[in-house]
Amino acid sequence: MNPIRFVRALPQPTRTVYALFLGTVVVAFAVMFAVGATGGDAFVAIAVPGALMVLVGVLQLLDVRGTASAMARHIAESRPMGVDYSRSFMSTPRYVRLLGLGLVVIGLFWCALGLGLVG
Repeated sequence: MNPIRFVRALPQPTRTVYALFLGTVVVAFAVMFAVGATGGDAFVAIAVPGALMVLVGVLQLLDVRGTASAMARHIAESRPMGVDYSRSFMSTPRYVRLLGLGLVVIGLFWCALGLGLVG
């Protein structure tokens, strides 16, 4: 699945938030490896991507401007790795909303790690 096509298939504001999330994840991990951060210092860099992950998850969970429907439609039409998911439960908005709930939980955990509340 092409990530650029995936992001382009999303409605606004999800497209912008998702692009920011992917960019901050790359930058955060690059900074962690470049600085050589270890232990608690390494987790500070993931607080911002964690907050954006929560926002992406909420947009999916609430189906803001058809986000979950657009993601489900893209999964059904794109055939990632040659597999046809058009009749699968994975290509339904309900499944995408469930993934959004997972993103909210993981994003909150990343924020808690970054702020030193966990670990």
